[in-house]
Amino acid sequence: RRGGTKKVVFSVGEVCSVAKEAAVDVGDERVWRPLEAGLLKGQAGEGGGDGDDEWNVGAGASKEKVSAEGPTCSREFRGPEAEFSAKKDDAVVIDLGSSEVRAGFASDSDPLLRFPPLVSRARDPGSDGRRRNFVGYDAMHTSIRAGARSPFELNVPFNPTLVERLMDGTIQLMGLAEDEKIDRPFVMTEPVCQMNTARAFMMEILFEGYQASGVCLGVDAMFSYLYNAHRHDSCLLERNQALVLSCGFKATHVLPIVDGRFYAAAAKRINVGGDQATYSLTRRLRLIYPKFAPIFTYDRINAMKEEVCYFSENYSMELERLQKDADYFEKVEMVVEIPAEDAAKTGPSPEEVKKQKQNRMESGKRLQEMMINRRPPKKSVEAEKDEEVPRALTEDEIKRIEAVLNQQNELEVLFDLKFVNEEDFYFAMAKKGFKQRKQMESLLDATRSKLEELQRELGENLVDEAQAKWQKRLYEDAIFETPDTLLSPTALKDKRRLKSIRGAAEARERVRQQKEAERQQRAQAEAEAARKKEEDPEGYLAEKIKERDDLLQKMKYRKAAREAGSDRRSQASRNRMRLLAQQSLPDGGKKGADNFGARDDDWNVYHDMQGGNSEEDEQDEILLANLKEEIAELAPELVAAEEAEARGAEKLYYPVDRYNEFDICIDRIRTPEVIWQPSIVGLDQCGLSEAMSLSLRTLPGASITRDSVVQEVFLTGGMMNTEHARDRVATELQQLLPVDLLKRINLNVRVAKDPVLDAWRGAAFLASRGGDTFVESCISRADYEEMGPEYLKEHMASNVYYQRPVDPKRDAKRRRR
Repeated sequence: RRGGTKKVVFSVGEVCSVAKEAAVDVGDERVWRPLEAGLLKGQAGEGGGDGDDEWNVGAGASKEKVSAEGPTCSREFRGPEAEFSAKKDDAVVIDLGSSEVRAGFASDSDPLLRFPPLVSRARDPGSDGRRRNFVGYDAMHTSIRAGARSPFELNVPFNPTLVERLMDGTIQLMGLAEDEKIDRPFVMTEPVCQMNTARAFMMEILFEGYQASGVCLGVDAMFSYLYNAHRHDSCLLERNQALVLSCGFKATHVLPIVDGRFYAAAAKRINVGGDQATYSLTRRLRLIYPKFAPIFTYDRINAMKEEVCYFSENYSMELERLQKDADYFEKVEMVVEIPAEDAAKTGPSPEEVKKQKQNRMESGKRLQEMMINRRPPKKSVEAEKDEEVPRALTEDEIKRIEAVLNQQNELEVLFDLKFVNEEDFYFAMAKKGFKQRKQMESLLDATRSKLEELQRELGENLVDEAQAKWQKRLYEDAIFETPDTLLSPTALKDKRRLKSIRGAAEARERVRQQKEAERQQRAQAEAEAARKKEEDPEGYLAEKIKERDDLLQKMKYRKAAREAGSDRRSQASRNRMRLLAQQSLPDGGKKGADNFGARDDDWNVYHDMQGGNSEEDEQDEILLANLKEEIAELAPELVAAEEAEARGAEKLYYPVDRYNEFDICIDRIRTPEVIWQPSIVGLDQCGLSEAMSLSLRTLPGASITRDSVVQEVFLTGGMMNTEHARDRVATELQQLLPVDLLKRINLNVRVAKDPVLDAWRGAAFLASRGGDTFVESCISRADYEEMGPEYLKEHMASNVYYQRPVDPKRDAKRRRR
């Protein structure tokens, strides 16, 4: 980690990322390249990976990719047909790890093979369809990767069949499969406090299957310490008291060394390692940047984690500093650039979006021109003026005509009554105030004359049209007043049609009245807002700011719910399916009376089932724009400050959506923090600091042994390759140990030269330069046949052998077999 901005470019293979990269400085940048030879390169292409994708990591304005030739890597693969420089009696060294298998000969400086411990069994098209085993990167081929399995449970090999297949593949790749028997010693690594049963089937594979001349078993962390702390060229340790911290792929161990041997009674184990750290970082990045979720593969994030993350000396204090100090936040923050070919999978680029928008605008213009050409030519203003506009009756004129028609209709009905019942006729005439029949006739003639005058005055066609409408309404009123039993089928059909028409007209009238009421209410609210804005501008501004914040929060929740609904396994998607299933039931999934719709909130269930509403989003966008305009009018300086580019921790609340870049800051220290605080990833275990404390308390000799052990602290394992690991361990030990002890001793914390490969190199060092020490550490065939497959010879890098309690029945069964 350097001061200021920096840019890091490193290549990550989809399936090759577990290999260690070689580094070279190029100006102010670093170029990271994976192994590019033999198995690793060839199997990457066949394994369905994306090849070598360059991810630029940095915080600079420049986004140019760097090309430089890295140093030649000496760890190139040599296949079965290669010529080995190893002697015939050279020992075979295999570091069987849960993250990677490293195999080679003791005379080599580095392992010949490095591949993931994956085993798959499938039919081989090149061998007449016979089933065969695929190991390592072969097992990650696209057609068979679904059946690839690891023989490890955490870091313990538990499946004898898979272990045997993995060993067979390793021996074949080393070019030893053609020998009738492998008359060589084997140096193998095993987990801390390996179970006797797991050791037994490994010994059976080596002695019974490969006819090994001898086997030396040891702990990988102890081999790494031997390689880094040996005295000159001998296999003697510089210090007989030490504390080894091994942070591997699946587990972290605290291993005290007392009198030059591993003291197993005080060893502690935490089921947290690099795998959990990578998995948590992958999940967080997919959650924060769902746009890039398809390309956030485990292998890519694992490679990025190794080069980007670092240990903080004090996690809580650094989080507080990142929150308060914007300059320090920007110094720690890094920008990761995704390759263009991968970014294209996440969506269109800004240039493509702009081009699509331009194409839509051009298409709209063409469509508009086509519609204009199809329309008839528009008449000129003079032509429109020359045309006569048909005259329409006014409301007063219509009322005059209807009054005359009503009076005429009443008189005609009264005259018709005479031919039905003369007595009723005279009674009705007296009720209307007529003394003689001639008065009625004269009034009827006057009414007809008045109607004729209206026709001459307003126009015969207009009066006839108004009279037709009046007659139609009169007929409809008569139908509505008549019971259904007295109506003919035709009239009854007309009555039903008229009911629906009048109902729709009444509904439209109610809507019109409601809109008018809303318009008046809105006008009153605007007047009230204008009055409050003039009288109390500060209070009005506070209300608008609160309204804007509430609207933003509502839009944010809706967007999050929409994104969660796209995932069928999310809670939102499950709730929607539950509502759909519930509403499909006859009673809506509820017992008792059906009162759905009694409350307005009941109808929100359809909105929840729909999962989104673009119309509502548009309305909220318009309302938000209006609120921003009002706030900008009252407090322009406030809007300018809010719209300014966020700095420091504020960036976490206003993430920038970029096409092929994303930021990473807090996750740089949060990811490796899981070994100190496993609760971050939801594991109910103690951290490495508490494990060291528990281990030191259980050492023999109380404080005397503890004082000598803590003077030499050795760090190994893949996670200890993370930057600032030494400083963090030293800080934790200073807080853990008494003050008077720190004054008396010299606390020495060292990191392995290569925390990943030093375990294999230590095992090879013991086999090549151990001499009599190595011979005494090997289990010979005679020892195997006499002591059984669970037997272990203890040495400076081995586990402690605990013999299984005697079981007479088991021994008798074994003798009979």
